[in-house]
Amino acid sequence: MRTVRMLCAAVIAGVLVSCAAGATVEAPAPTGPSKIATATGNSPAASDSPMAGTALEVGVIGSKDPHEEATIHHVEQVFSQTPSFPGAVSVSSAPDPGLNDPTGPVRPPTFVQRNAFWTSSMSSAQFHDWLNSHLPPAWSLPDGNSDALGDWGAGGSFEQYVAGPRSDARWTYSAVNVFWVPFGNGIAIRVAAQAYWVATRQAQERIADVDSTVDVTVFAKDTSYTTGPMPPTVRHTVSGRNAKKLRDLVNSLNTWTDTGIHGCLANTGLTDVLVFHGNPETTITVHSDGCTGSSFVTGSHTFPPLEDQVVHAELVSMLGLPPEYVGSW
Repeated sequence: MRTVRMLCAAVIAGVLVSCAAGATVEAPAPTGPSKIATATGNSPAASDSPMAGTALEVGVIGSKDPHEEATIHHVEQVFSQTPSFPGAVSVSSAPDPGLNDPTGPVRPPTFVQRNAFWTSSMSSAQFHDWLNSHLPPAWSLPDGNSDALGDWGAGGSFEQYVAGPRSDARWTYSAVNVFWVPFGNGIAIRVAAQAYWVATRQAQERIADVDSTVDVTVFAKDTSYTTGPMPPTVRHTVSGRNAKKLRDLVNSLNTWTDTGIHGCLANTGLTDVLVFHGNPETTITVHSDGCTGSSFVTGSHTFPPLEDQVVHAELVSMLGLPPEYVGSW
């Protein structure tokens, strides 16, 4: 059995707008080809159009973040490639409760999803075979798998596809989940194109160019978590070209996005701390584990965490530390 990696596995603060069939919701939008949140739907009808009976879900309306606008456009483009299922009837809502998300309708605020539903006289095996022989260009099985069939609920199945193209700076974890469950003499089908948008970093969330020195602490330890032998803590002050390199690296990181998918490592209590001296002073705390990114503090202001997989490796290389500072991280 394989467990679906859903975009709804956890809840954080946010407001969901779930637009039912036949409804339209609009909010102020930045410049661009589409509105921040518009959803349309149709009454149940015998149609093989993938756009019939669809609903758009967004975590926040009117954020005015251009990355949300871009992500909505991306999800719509990915969803528009849904193939026309032969002999399927498009319906405006889930024809079977087994197609619903088990955690309910609440989403993290950066969540975007487009849903659609069908009924079909095909058997589960027939639909599975047909689906994987008619994949659109934007859908691909994850990690090069030839098949990713998983179990869903009581007697149901799902396939998960990676939705391209990637754009880590604007959206993260873009996917299409296709679910089907026994229904009457055939199956009921749900297609959900999903992504999370990455919040745009504001100018005040970047380290100023005037910062000239950086106090670096590598392998700071929280003894309530850290167990077993570990390399010693290293403290060093860098300046000039190396200080600029660290500043540019941190400024290049994207805002961390809570996707609600938390396969987190155990807390080992290890952190790196970088203090950029300037006005204001900026502190970056890099965590070796857990679900959050690097903490970002400027003066008395705490900003959203950053998505980071590179700062620790750069510090180890810059300071010429031995390999155990990588292996133990």
